[in-house]
Amino acid sequence: MFERISLVFVALLFLISMGCGGGDTVPVNGTVTLDGIPLANANVVFHAVASGRPAVARTNASGQFSLSSIGENDGAYPGDYTITIVAVSETPAPDANVDPMKDLDQHIENGMKELNKEQNEMQPRRSHESLVHENYTSVAKSPLEITVPNDGPIELKLTHDGT
Repeated sequence: MFERISLVFVALLFLISMGCGGGDTVPVNGTVTLDGIPLANANVVFHAVASGRPAVARTNASGQFSLSSIGENDGAYPGDYTITIVAVSETPAPDANVDPMKDLDQHIENGMKELNKEQNEMQPRRSHESLVHENYTSVAKSPLEITVPNDGPIELKLTHDGT
C-alpha cells in the first residue's frame, strides 16, 4: 500500500508538471505535527477550492515541507485551498538473521490460518496503517483550509481525533 501511495504521489507530481498555469506561484512552506510531534514522510496536498492546479509536498524528518506546483519547491498559486495529508506506518524490514526455511511447515500453517480468518472476516490484510485520522485524508472532510499567499510558514497541527 505504501508503494501504491508513493506511486500515486509521483504520478500526481508528473501531472502537475505538465500543462501551464496562469500567473506566478508564491513560496509556501511549513511544518506538519501530529499531537505536537513532527510528522515525517507525510504527503501534503493543497487542493484548489476553485478550479486550479494543486500543490504537493512531502515532509522531511522534522515534519517540514515546501510546496511544488510546476517545479520543485516553487510554491502554490494564489487562492483558497483545502489541505489533505496522508501518512502511513512503514512495515519494518525482515530480520536478516532469521532463517526463512526454519520451521517452514509451521509458518505455512500459521499463514493458512490467518488467510482463512481474513476470508471469514472479509477484511483485507494491511501491511501499512494510516497515521492520521481519515478526516485529514479526504478533501470533503478535511478541516484544514488556507488562503495563499499567507503570512509566514504554515503550521498544520493535526490531532489523532481529526479535529
